Amino acid sequence: MELVTTINLPKGSIPSNIIGSCNGLLCLGDPYSDGPIRICNPLFRDLITLPNCPSGRSNSRCSCAFGYSPVTDQYKVVRTVRSILPRVVDPVTGREACEAEIYTLGEGSWRSIGEIPTMIYSSSINAFLNGSLHWVNVYSIYCFDFGSELIRSVPEPSEFGTVEKKCPYVMRVGVLRGCLSVCDSSKPCRVEVWVMKDYGVKESWSKDFVIDTTMIDDRRHFGYYEPFMVMDDGQILIFGYNLHSVLHYDSESKCLRKVHGYDPYYLGLAHIPSLLSLRDIAKGENFKVHVSEQR
Repeated sequence: MELVTTINLPKGSIPSNIIGSCNGLLCLGDPYSDGPIRICNPLFRDLITLPNCPSGRSNSRCSCAFGYSPVTDQYKVVRTVRSILPRVVDPVTGREACEAEIYTLGEGSWRSIGEIPTMIYSSSINAFLNGSLHWVNVYSIYCFDFGSELIRSVPEPSEFGTVEKKCPYVMRVGVLRGCLSVCDSSKPCRVEVWVMKDYGVKESWSKDFVIDTTMIDDRRHFGYYEPFMVMDDGQILIFGYNLHSVLHYDSESKCLRKVHGYDPYYLGLAHIPSLLSLRDIAKGENFKVHVSEQR
């Protein structure tokens, strides 16, 4: 295995963050500002810069997500904006009003998709399934379909109640063995991993793992954990964000241990390299494809 520790980018093109990864492509930029957004394939070291969003973003909160629609065979960046001055609240739902705009690679411009019921968040390691990005907020599990460009709610496990919904920052939605999953870290000293065996069917949720965290963390405080791989023999690899470590869980012996520590400012992201060419995907665009020099 070769560990690639840097991505060579054109001068002056330093991204603030990795917004998302999809089919070997990375979306780079600051998801919470109006800065430039870039798409790159680190395998080929090529990169494209999207045009700036036409609407102003002063006095607003932004978030971005990157994904792919297998139905339309298109890659898209969706950006949601919520006004903070003045505070606009939907009179029916009581939620703050949000608007969204979307950029489809190959079309060359941003377009509005109107008001949406919630901000779109790309905070989990891997929450992209069936052409949709999934996330948790205080109301429900949501997903954004990159084909229909619509937000819908996904039924949560029937055992979820007020406590779970009030702790969205310690709930992580992901994909394990091709199924939607939710890792619930809202309860002290243990982690519960739920798996939706039949996508979209509420009754198919199953509590597959209950992990005792006291063997590595005896501090009685809220942190959050995120499983990112279940191996064939049932072993699980987990990010322990409050411990700044990658953890290994043996489902037979019920043993949890640290296997690797990392900087507290690091975040995990699932990325599988691909041979996709941005020159083909961005065909017809007016912007330039930058090719980084190999060093």
